[in-house]
Amino acid sequence: MKRVSLTYKIECFDCEGVARHIILCKRGCVFPISASLYEAHLHSRRKPKKGTTRTVLQHVLFLYTWADFDGFDLEKSLFSGMGLQLPDIQRFSSWLDARCHKGNKVSDGYKAHIISDCKRFVIWFVKRHVKKVDGEALNITIYNVVKAHREAWSEIELTVVLDVIAEDMTEDFYQEIESYFKPIDLPITKANPTRLRNYIMWRLAWEFGLRIGEILSLRTIDVNLISIPNFISIVRLDERKEDEIDFRSPYQPKVKTLSRELGFLDPETLLPELIEFYISTKRTRYIIKNGSRVASTFLGHDFLFVVHDGTGRSLSCSAAQKISNEARRKSRQDFNWHLARHSFFNRRYAEASLYSDNSILIDHLIYWGGWKSEESLKRYVRRSIRDIARSGLIKMNKQFNVYGVGDE
Repeated sequence: MKRVSLTYKIECFDCEGVARHIILCKRGCVFPISASLYEAHLHSRRKPKKGTTRTVLQHVLFLYTWADFDGFDLEKSLFSGMGLQLPDIQRFSSWLDARCHKGNKVSDGYKAHIISDCKRFVIWFVKRHVKKVDGEALNITIYNVVKAHREAWSEIELTVVLDVIAEDMTEDFYQEIESYFKPIDLPITKANPTRLRNYIMWRLAWEFGLRIGEILSLRTIDVNLISIPNFISIVRLDERKEDEIDFRSPYQPKVKTLSRELGFLDPETLLPELIEFYISTKRTRYIIKNGSRVASTFLGHDFLFVVHDGTGRSLSCSAAQKISNEARRKSRQDFNWHLARHSFFNRRYAEASLYSDNSILIDHLIYWGGWKSEESLKRYVRRSIRDIARSGLIKMNKQFNVYGVGDE
């Protein structure tokens, strides 16, 4: 089994506040024109889903690396409209099977994603460069050629059935993480700014089920603590005003869900008070005033969470990752930010499942999660079904013990 050593890489760069990508060959920094054209296509079609472009291009790297390994002229094949023929596709598939990824054999699920994105990539060029057949409308030619290419790729495509069940936190797990994040120097007037910031982030993840990208993208104007009831707004970058630029580009956090407004569910929550105190006293940077260094709440941006090193810079994705890594190390629990989101929706769906007519509750959950349909709820549905089945089996086992059923 040989490790996949990709001969191509992705470089990310900022373009007017938006993340853009370019594929480069590691040898000599040569970049294939085909990859740049496809990135431009993905950017124009997938601009609201910025994380998707990089993922697709990461899968396409495997195709470029295979072509380099196999001696296959991929550029010529793409721009001639020939694409990959069945023998080429089969060699690519075999090459993937013979390698490992991140120390393990390329899984069927990961291989399926690679093949699916590479197929779309190749067919995109076939559609645009196929040669016209005399006496036949070009659209008919394209239809027939694309159909033939799809059938060729279907020879190696994998049908992977994913029975994904959302992870969850036990009560003991939750208490460990809560104890880790909660500042020991409460009341909040004495809280260390970094500890307070991290605790607010944790409570937003736990009480709202927010993604870490949504939390890092929050701005002070998104937290409405004046109106009754209080609520927070989750806003996609493409729905922001033109002057609301994220200077963390090209590595700015992603809001992958739909925009929405969410109220505080827990009537006893301290979050509004904590957020208001953080914004008014702890969200600061150092400035020189009358020859002395003093803290100022006037920053050059309106992002809610900042770095507490005196600069007041908005908190980065990598910094948030370090926070979760440290929480996992210190608490000795397998914590990550997304686990809090799963735990939130596991509990909300379990509550909704208690009602026979819960269609409206399910609609509310879909809105709350920022999803387009109930498809995204499936992992929580599976967990609920599994937990109910477990509970039923426990009851059945108790009945067996009481009545002696099954005793020999």
